[in-house]
Amino acid sequence: MSYRGIACNVELRIQGRARQPFGGFSITESLLDGTRLSLWLDEEEGHGIRLGDPVSLAISSEDDHGEREELLCWCSALTVADTMGRLRVQVEAADPLSLCSMESQFRSYAGKRPLLQLATDVLSLHPGSLDRFAAAGGSPTIQMEWLLQCDEAGAAFLRRVAASAGLVIFWNGSLLDCGSIGNPPGASSPVKLQAGKNLEHLACHRRPDLATGRVSWTDPETRATHSLPFSGRMPQGSNARPGLNARAVTIGRPSAATVAGADLGLPAGDWISASTACAGLRLGSKVEIPDGGQFVVSAIEHIFDSHDR
Repeated sequence: MSYRGIACNVELRIQGRARQPFGGFSITESLLDGTRLSLWLDEEEGHGIRLGDPVSLAISSEDDHGEREELLCWCSALTVADTMGRLRVQVEAADPLSLCSMESQFRSYAGKRPLLQLATDVLSLHPGSLDRFAAAGGSPTIQMEWLLQCDEAGAAFLRRVAASAGLVIFWNGSLLDCGSIGNPPGASSPVKLQAGKNLEHLACHRRPDLATGRVSWTDPETRATHSLPFSGRMPQGSNARPGLNARAVTIGRPSAATVAGADLGLPAGDWISASTACAGLRLGSKVEIPDGGQFVVSAIEHIFDSHDR
């Protein structure tokens, strides 16, 4: 097995039993959409797998000093297909936050407790009990007295609550974790992406400025209706507070920059996409593009091939 031409060892286990994937597989990680795994098995290897079964991957490079990375997900979809006269099984697996993004709920929860404790309660209701599920140790306390999940999926509810406290909640390989938005998990010294070295492809994307909108709600005691403007950005200024009390703010944007060698003058936009041979990037890692400033990795796709191309 190889990852971007680097030979590696892969140990796949489903239901605790070792399995041999057919061909390659891919892992997609996202701070917004969770972690998903997709792979194919021969019919014999795929026999007996059920929805909800734990799917674990252990990945390490073939040299003696390679780090070992582990991923734990749960089977979320199964597909049986006939490929040139042979039956094969596609296994799709997802982390608890992804599984908790499929169904809207109306629920209330007590506040004044750690974020990950709240998350464990939410996930215990949907998707329910998951074999080997675990959360990281300590986490910041949510300061609100009570919390309402109002016609939204559990994952969206948890991300909204976390964002109101300046936090981000995510699946960290094999356990639920959280980090500060200002200091994302995995952020350290920026990884420099350079053409001809570790950068294969780079694209800069832009989107239109968000128009100022309004958010409205009803006071649960007085039944009075309130409305506040918002701009889709974090509040700024001494009077701004997280949540519904945030004042209207202006949209700030970094100064435009051009990427190296871009004679077309392509400006660095709100986000970038890149193909890189840097296998050590993780969610929250900081990357630096030539003459284009620093960005934080919010989504990443790992593609493993069954052989070197």
